[in-house]
Amino acid sequence: MSFSHLDDLLAGGEDKNIELYLEIFKDLKEPTRNVLGYTLDIASMLHNSELDNEYVIFGGYAVLSHIMKAYGSEMARVWRGSDDIDMAGTPKVKTALKRGYSVSSDMPSPNLKDKRTLKLVEDHEQECKIDFYTGDFKTRFSPETNTHFGINVKVGSPISLIKGKIDAPFDEPLHSYDILTLLSILEKRGYNPSRIISNLNNNEKALLLEHIKNGIEHFGEDRIGLFPSHNFISLVKTRLHKFRKV
Repeated sequence: MSFSHLDDLLAGGEDKNIELYLEIFKDLKEPTRNVLGYTLDIASMLHNSELDNEYVIFGGYAVLSHIMKAYGSEMARVWRGSDDIDMAGTPKVKTALKRGYSVSSDMPSPNLKDKRTLKLVEDHEQECKIDFYTGDFKTRFSPETNTHFGINVKVGSPISLIKGKIDAPFDEPLHSYDILTLLSILEKRGYNPSRIISNLNNNEKALLLEHIKNGIEHFGEDRIGLFPSHNFISLVKTRLHKFRKV
């Protein structure tokens, strides 16, 4: 292990968490090993700084967190990987990041006034890019707490993550794959299709239907069992049919 904040929390926890962490991380491919490591290390640092409720992870690593919670930590081994962390938080969180890591870059977005891109460096690890957003993240993402290897991580709810990916271009089908995966997690939680789509406006409902079709077209039968059941997909599509784009 070489993430200092994560190391400290793991060392003070149960042996089984250390063993599982080592078992999973020894086989992880890049960029997942590096960026998931940073995600857990940042969560550990913010926990130690009593800032657990002042940030949220969203985007790809929030999707992975939900997958690991629902299907097991070993699913990180087959994750497609992403090079950066999408994160939102308060100014205190940004200050804590700058205090806890060497920050090689902190640049404002040319397009979004509430976004900055930070590049962090931890001893003996590769650089990690964070797209950091401010604003009312609690309303937007409805943060939930997932626990991995004894480390609590604040992540956006599955429905908020679906809404966040709904405008993604269809020529990048991995976004459609993520949406199908998030639907499978909601199915495992016992959500019915009507409850899910009630959180979407009419345009989002139409886009969700297209993402479902796009994901199935590109990936067919899901090879690692992360898609919803055929019955659940059929029910969702039936509920969405009247909102389809014509």
